[in-house]
Amino acid sequence: MSAAEFAQLLIVGSIALGGASLLILALAGGVHFEPYIRKTGSVLLPALLLFGLATSTMLSGRNTSLYGLSANIVEASSSGVEVWVLRLVTATAIGIAIVIVGAAYLRKTKTNSSAKLLFIAFLIYFLASYVAGGLFGTEFSLSHKTFYPLLVIYALYITADQEARQLVRLSRNLLLLVLIVGLCLITVAPDLVLQRGYQGFIPGLSFRYWGLASHANNIGPLSIFLVLLLCWAPYKSRLLTLLAISVAGISLGLAQSKTSLVAAVLVVTVFILRWWHLAVFKDRFGRAGSVAALCAGIVVAISAFALAIYFANHYLHPVDSLVYKLQGRGTILTGREQIWAITVAEWERNPIFGYGPNLWGNEFSARFGYFGIATNAHNQLFDTLGSAGVLGVVSLLVYATVFVRYAFLLAESTKWVSIALVVFLAARCVTEVPLKTINITTSDFFMHAVIIGIFMRAAVRLFKEKSQDIQRSNAGA
Repeated sequence: MSAAEFAQLLIVGSIALGGASLLILALAGGVHFEPYIRKTGSVLLPALLLFGLATSTMLSGRNTSLYGLSANIVEASSSGVEVWVLRLVTATAIGIAIVIVGAAYLRKTKTNSSAKLLFIAFLIYFLASYVAGGLFGTEFSLSHKTFYPLLVIYALYITADQEARQLVRLSRNLLLLVLIVGLCLITVAPDLVLQRGYQGFIPGLSFRYWGLASHANNIGPLSIFLVLLLCWAPYKSRLLTLLAISVAGISLGLAQSKTSLVAAVLVVTVFILRWWHLAVFKDRFGRAGSVAALCAGIVVAISAFALAIYFANHYLHPVDSLVYKLQGRGTILTGREQIWAITVAEWERNPIFGYGPNLWGNEFSARFGYFGIATNAHNQLFDTLGSAGVLGVVSLLVYATVFVRYAFLLAESTKWVSIALVVFLAARCVTEVPLKTINITTSDFFMHAVIIGIFMRAAVRLFKEKSQDIQRSNAGA
C-alpha cells in the first residue's frame, strides 16, 4: 500500500469514525432529553413541516403565471436553496421522530388502547398502499424516504397521552402566519403567489391565489383547515379569532377552488345540522335520527352547490363553455376525467398492487403530457386504485371507516368539529388526494398528520375522563 493510499484510507476512516461518534452522541443526548423532546417535539412535527413548505416556497423563485407551460419554466429562477431548506426540515423532523420512537422502545413506554385502533388502521393503509405497492407494483419504488410518514405518525401515536389542544394551537398559529405572509406577498412579489390571466368562476377576478402553498387547490383547503382548528381551539381574544377567520375567508375566495368551496359549504352544513340536532332531533329521534339528518343534509348541500356552480359557470361564460365542450372539456371536472381514465388503464395492468407510488410522478406525467400539471389522479379512490390496486383500496376503506368511527366517538366532546374535519377530508377526496402519504413536506400531509394526531389525543383524553367518571360512580356507590 502506497503512502497516498494509506493517507486516503486514514482520512476516510477518520470521517467514518467521527460520523459514528457524532451519531452515538446524538442518540445518547436524544434519549437523555427525551422527556422534553417528547413533550414539545411531537406537537412541533406538523408545524415544522408546514414551516419548511412555506419557507421553501418563498425561496423558490417560481412564477405561478407560467403554470401549465412547464414545471421547469415555473421555477426557472430557482436558486436551489429551497431544496436544502426542505432537506434540513425533513432531517430535523425525522430526527425528532426517531428520538421519540427510540426512547419509547428503550423505556418500554405503554400506549393507550383508545388510540391504537386508529393507528393500526393507518398502518394497514400505509403498508398496503406504499410498501406493498412499491414492492409488487408495475414499477418498483421503495426507499428509506417511503417510511418517513410512518415515523411521524408513529411519533404522534406514542405521544397520544398529551393534550390535543397543544397540537391544535401550535398548528393553528403557524398556519395563520403562513396565510398572512402569503397575502402580504401579493403586493411585494405577486408572481410568487398569484396566477395571472386565470378566469375562474368569480366574475371580474382575473387571477388565482396560490399563497405559500404549492397550488391554489392547496391554499383553499388550508384556509378551511385554519377555521376548523379555530373551532377546536379559538383564541382568547375574539378580535384575533375574527382576524384569523377573515384571513382564511379572503384566502379561500381568492384561491377560486371549487372543491374547497364545496368543502366549506359542507363544513358549514355540519355545524348547522349540529344546531338542528340540539334544537330538534336530539330529544325526538336520538342518535340515529341525528346521524340520518346529518347525512341527508350533506347530500342536499352537495347537490345544491354543484348545480349552482354548473349553472353559474354556464351562464356567466357561455362562449368559454361552448369552446370547452367542442374541445371535450365541457364538464365541471375540468379534464380530471381524462386523468382518471389513464389511472384506471394503469390499474388494469396490475389489478392487485397497481402501478406503484410513482404513479403521476414526473416521469409518468411527462409520458402522457401532464408534466408540471398533474402530480396525482385528482381523486383519492382512483389514485389509490391506480397506485396500490385493489389491496390499497380495501385498506383505504378500512382506514376511512375507522376515521369516521373516531369522528362520531369524539363528536360531543368536540362540538362536532371532529365530524366537520372528516367531512372536510371526504369532500376533498372527490377531486384531490388529502390522504396521500408519500411525501411529508406537503400541505396535505400536514393536515392529515394534525387530524390523526388530535383524534388520537382526544380519544385518549375521552377514555381517561370516562374512566374517572366510572371510578367516581363506584366510589359514590
